[in-house]
Amino acid sequence: MKKKNIFFVLLICFINSSCNKEEQTDELQDKDFYSDVTTRASYISGTITGEMNPYVSDGYYTYDLSIPIQKQSVGIRISAVGGEARFKTNYQERFESTWVTQIPAGKNHFPINVLWTKAGSNSTLMVRPEKSTIELTADLRNINVKMKPMPINAPSTFELGDTITLWCNYSINKDTGIKWTYDKNLFAEVSQSASVTQSRFQINLKSKQAFKNSDVGVEVHDFYINSIGAKEYFMARKSNISFPNMGPQIDGYRNIEQYKEYIYSINDSKAHTFYWTGKNIKIVSGQNSSTVTIVPTQPGNASVKVSYKYKNQTDNFTNELPLSVSKTSMQLIGPDVICDNGTFSIKNFPTKATVDWIVGNDLYSQLNQASPAITLNNLGTPGGSSIYTTLTAIVHTKEYTVQFSKPITFNVSGIQENDHDIIYGYLSQSGGECGLNPIPEGAHDFHWSVDCDWEVDMQGYYFTTFSSRNSHEIERVCVTVDFINACGTRTYIYNYFDIGSTNSGTYSTPKNSLSPK
Repeated sequence: MKKKNIFFVLLICFINSSCNKEEQTDELQDKDFYSDVTTRASYISGTITGEMNPYVSDGYYTYDLSIPIQKQSVGIRISAVGGEARFKTNYQERFESTWVTQIPAGKNHFPINVLWTKAGSNSTLMVRPEKSTIELTADLRNINVKMKPMPINAPSTFELGDTITLWCNYSINKDTGIKWTYDKNLFAEVSQSASVTQSRFQINLKSKQAFKNSDVGVEVHDFYINSIGAKEYFMARKSNISFPNMGPQIDGYRNIEQYKEYIYSINDSKAHTFYWTGKNIKIVSGQNSSTVTIVPTQPGNASVKVSYKYKNQTDNFTNELPLSVSKTSMQLIGPDVICDNGTFSIKNFPTKATVDWIVGNDLYSQLNQASPAITLNNLGTPGGSSIYTTLTAIVHTKEYTVQFSKPITFNVSGIQENDHDIIYGYLSQSGGECGLNPIPEGAHDFHWSVDCDWEVDMQGYYFTTFSSRNSHEIERVCVTVDFINACGTRTYIYNYFDIGSTNSGTYSTPKNSLSPK
């Protein structure tokens, strides 16, 4: 009986223990479930409003971020795409390119102070979540960030040698960066100055050379203090002014031809004491005057330059005009081959020029050296070969000497019909081959024929082959060839070949040269 009581007591304890474990497990599971619910992120969107056409470096613009009221703070990261922006932080007057901050609980409006540091169309302000269980996103798109105009003030007219003042109005401080740009070949800087109280800065430039067009520019570089207290500069303003046609100008052609004469001048009564020079040119006349005549001597880039004084100033001023020179159109023209005679001339021969004509190594003892055209008779001799040589024309002026050369041939190609021995051949009863030796110089369009009912196998060349269609033996065959010679006339020659009774053939010994007509 006692043992049964002990058993029931143990059974009750076991049951109670099991029940307690199940209750404990249920409590843990419920706790974990509600814990997940409280840490899960929620998503909200906001709206940004503010200036859609801001200017660079025009102070900071305040944009308003509106959101639904939250019971806890919302972590955000603010940045910009397009035009560059810097965001004013909560720490004094410091700016960051990306601002990480929090919107306090219970707030439905949050200010964003933006300093725009670079122009850009279609810029966007963006708000994204940063370490927050409430994920907030907001965008303000199509912001057109511009640079505010800042005109350069300058005199409307000035003369060569004058000192001019250029100035701008802008709110500056002692650390503002100002950078003027100008052509240092045209202007010399006299001085610069700036006034913080008058919000103005200026530069004084002295014109030292005339020009057709020149620009003067300026950049203002302002700054902000970054998160670590250092200055960071950016371009706040940029401006430009153009000055056209200041001072005496050189008048004349820019695109010219080698070896031709051209006139250039300075048409300004205030200019005097001229001295002309240049690159790849020769001065023909007019030195020390306002008008000069030049001859370009080389194709390619060239220039004409003048130094002078202006009004009563002691300084020397210079002007230079760049030139583009094409190759001379002068040309030695005439036939390549002289048969009876040939006429040669210099195309576009300059006035006041002379010419020396030279044929080979003085093959002609006397030539007309005064004329830009000559006629040469054929120097070939009967029984000789054609003469290959060079005709040279040397053109002289006071400013230059230029040489032109041309290969020419005194052609000895008037072959008579009795010059038959230049046809050689190896022929037999079945046919054979024939050719010309020597080949007539400049000859073309060969046409062969043969008698005795033989056939010509090919045409057009200085050689050919024949085929016999005869069933009986022949004793002699006549071969004829005609062609256009180098002088443009057609020549006919022929030769007879004795054909033996066997197929050993007959060979005609070629002549060593051609006989002239």
